[in-house]
Amino acid sequence: MSKLTKESKKSKTDDVFDKLDTASLNKYLKDLMPGLTAKVFRTYNASYTLDQELHKLDDHPLQKEFLRTETTQLKFYNDANYQVAILCNHSRAVSKTFDAQMEKMDEKKKEIEKELKELKKEKKSKDGSSKDAVKKKITTLEQRLHNHETQKQIKQKLAGVALSTSKVNYLDPRITVSWCKKWNNFPLSKVFNKSLITKFKWAIDEVDEDWRF
Repeated sequence: MSKLTKESKKSKTDDVFDKLDTASLNKYLKDLMPGLTAKVFRTYNASYTLDQELHKLDDHPLQKEFLRTETTQLKFYNDANYQVAILCNHSRAVSKTFDAQMEKMDEKKKEIEKELKELKKEKKSKDGSSKDAVKKKITTLEQRLHNHETQKQIKQKLAGVALSTSKVNYLDPRITVSWCKKWNNFPLSKVFNKSLITKFKWAIDEVDEDWRF
């Protein structure tokens, strides 16, 4: 590679394989295997990566934590899809409103924390059924805070990444469908929009929780 660059006097901004185009590459690949193209290769690599990443949950030391709520489970799925997006270089411009969204989420977190602090203070003055009712509110609010923090982590990590590109064009939908069926029948609507659920109905009907790519 270094020799090729030096001999052709390439600069750091030049393409390394400037004499190679998609048509010639696909012709070469089809000679190796009928039907094989750069996109087929890319699609296989993306799907294989997602399958491997998702199945890390099988014996993950933090499995219980990831399966704690739908929010934490979605984060695990998105983290797996994130690896595919990085592999395929699926990026996007960060939204102009991103900073404002983060500030709004921080403000919401402060509101929840304030309410939680007041409830914990109120609990000390209660007893019997009244105290139990406050405890229940505290548990609900703590879970709400946990979900809120997880959602913020997801937004921050995926700010400049286009997950939908790989999901729509490069990933075998059966991988996602099988994984969702395996883990608590995780709602497909959390990862596929309505149009994708309709588009991938064949995958939903075809695989069970034990299917592997």
